[in-house]
Amino acid sequence: FLSAALFHLITHAYSKAL
Repeated sequence: FLSAALFHLITHAYSKAL
């Protein structure tokens, strides 16, 4: 399971949302 990649995508999306 690509948990690290998923976390990275979520973090990037969250930062972009701010």
